[in-house]
Amino acid sequence: MKPWTLCMILIPVYLMSMEGFNPSKSGGFVSVGLSHQRWTSEDREDPLQQTAVPIVCYYPVSPNWHLNLSNTPATASYRDSTISGLSDTWIRTTYVTPNERFMFNIGIGMPTGKTELSNEEFGLVVGLSENALRFRLPSYGQGFCGKVGGGVAFPMEGGSVIGLGLNYMIKSAYQYMADIDWEYDPGDEFNVVAGISVPVGRQGKWSTDIVYSIYSADQLNEQDILDAGDKILINTSLAYKMRSGFFYGAIRFRQRGKNDLFVPDDQNGGTVSKISKKTIGDQVETDGLWQFTQWPKGGLSLLWDGRFFSENEDGNGNATIYGFGIGAQHQFSPTVTGNINIKLLMGTINADGEVDVNGVDILASMKFGI
Repeated sequence: MKPWTLCMILIPVYLMSMEGFNPSKSGGFVSVGLSHQRWTSEDREDPLQQTAVPIVCYYPVSPNWHLNLSNTPATASYRDSTISGLSDTWIRTTYVTPNERFMFNIGIGMPTGKTELSNEEFGLVVGLSENALRFRLPSYGQGFCGKVGGGVAFPMEGGSVIGLGLNYMIKSAYQYMADIDWEYDPGDEFNVVAGISVPVGRQGKWSTDIVYSIYSADQLNEQDILDAGDKILINTSLAYKMRSGFFYGAIRFRQRGKNDLFVPDDQNGGTVSKISKKTIGDQVETDGLWQFTQWPKGGLSLLWDGRFFSENEDGNGNATIYGFGIGAQHQFSPTVTGNINIKLLMGTINADGEVDVNGVDILASMKFGI
């Protein structure tokens, strides 16, 4: 196992099948997807749905320097409300030292996505941003963003690797509503990352990553309105290649501290009061696949998905969603690979009362080598 394998950005296994992805060794590619997600609830027959086209371009400028470009055009609708357009465009570049021990990356988020929303569009985006539904494009556009980071990998005996990293993201203000001349400035983000990867036999790998995030305050017209609590994310996964297939499973735990809300107090001359409250409960998610049958250039997989969210201090925000599906992968030529995954989901969400929900998640993608 190469030391830097642990510290590269993971490509979801259910999209890339059993293909390894070490950018310092892999050739370039263009990946184009087509996604459709649709949710209905027992009290609302009209679906909340989104169709997206995730596009990723990767190009290795040299064995140690590579570029990545991504955008996700999408259209969404609920009843008479619709929103369509590009997402923000991310351009990322990463440099890995020749000994594959150190990595440095820079990313720029270009504000090509839709902002200055109408009231109907804003309400629709609020629905898309419900974490338990996991829409692929919950927010269409923000202001300019910049991200810089780095990391180091420590090879251990037996093929294990430990990785440590830091990154910082700066976000600029933007006008989020068309009819209101207010600028919203989301807080900057600082992440500390640690991970370990351990071989499991000759064909498997167990990995665990921990990310601790700190945020500066969100502002509206240069006034603090929200100071988000620190967040910890723990992700553990097992990938194992078997004689007749492939297994991948992951579990994620996400916990956020109390948010500080800054609320004007009209009864005290407009002074601002700070309210500390845990507005987001703890979250556990699991997903994975088992490729149970193979043919010479592809295979079929069983998929699973689980989302278990606890309630916040106000007694809502909890959710229980589970789903199952099937996926297929096929290599059409040495440079063209296709995937399709179909999942059916069901469960309950408590927003302003607990309701039953049902969902469909379809994702197809083609990857073209360049």
